[in-house]
Amino acid sequence: MLGLLITAGLASLVVLDLSALAVGEDLALRAHSLTFALPQSRGSALAGRLLVVLGGSVGAYALGAVAVLSLAGALVPANSAAFGPILAPGHLALGISGLLVFLGGVTAAAAVVTRSAAQALVAGVLAGVVAAGVGSLFLLQGRLTAGFPVALAGVGLVALAYCLFQYSRLDG
Repeated sequence: MLGLLITAGLASLVVLDLSALAVGEDLALRAHSLTFALPQSRGSALAGRLLVVLGGSVGAYALGAVAVLSLAGALVPANSAAFGPILAPGHLALGISGLLVFLGGVTAAAAVVTRSAAQALVAGVLAGVVAAGVGSLFLLQGRLTAGFPVALAGVGLVALAYCLFQYSRLDG
């Protein structure tokens, strides 16, 4: 469990940083590249960058989670006297993937709204804190289900769609 959380923490930092930089810094520096004719629209260029950023980060987390899940049983012996985990490790690994999509989407959307990578990063961190707080509240109340990370991923995908739509409409 601890290995999954550490891996997820590192992956979330990467998602936040790269999403903010892929969108926010480009908006500040885009005036320099407007003199060159690009073969695709701005929205599709951003979609390609975000696919690499989010796909790579979530993929790297998934590989790390699979490694942690497979090695944990071999390296840490099971103890019948120990308390069971609060969450099943497999569910935690999948739930964190939903959180990563949420963080990337919110950060990218904030970068389009604020036109600043630094402000988008702060917005992504605050969104992560709110998501962790709500998830913890649901866990303490015994109401945490698979619907929560699915809802987080859905919000992240809607935020990404908003980001791509608004980015393609921005004027130079």
